[in-house]
Amino acid sequence: MRRTALTAAALAVLTLPALAAAQPTAFRLQATVAPGDQASLTMGAFPRGEFRIRLQASSDDVKRFTLTQQGIGRRAFVVLRSPGPLVGRACEGAAGSLICTGLTTPVTPGGKAWRLTVGNESGRPTTFTLSVSFRRVGSAG
Repeated sequence: MRRTALTAAALAVLTLPALAAAQPTAFRLQATVAPGDQASLTMGAFPRGEFRIRLQASSDDVKRFTLTQQGIGRRAFVVLRSPGPLVGRACEGAAGSLICTGLTTPVTPGGKAWRLTVGNESGRPTTFTLSVSFRRVGSAG
């Protein structure tokens, strides 16, 4: 699979408690991704918590994609695959779009940056809008 240079980076370092308050907690990526290609959103390191994810996929074709999350230097894991069993519970379709909400994933500390990647596995270009927000949760991971 080819990799697109569409990487939105929001890097923040949590070396001092004062910096933690200034770190962004909301991120957004909007990209039109060719068939077989992917786009990534890279964020900084976070304390223990969770990401809340909203994904919209728009195209005039069947929406076939994979959304993965990876701590840099760690293995990636699949958050959502379309088609797939979670799509029926987390996503709704309307006028050529598939909108997925209510997705949360754990964020464990460790000083590593995080990357979310959406890969287009359909036969047509697809526009993805990925919105991610972080919140502290004491029991995540």
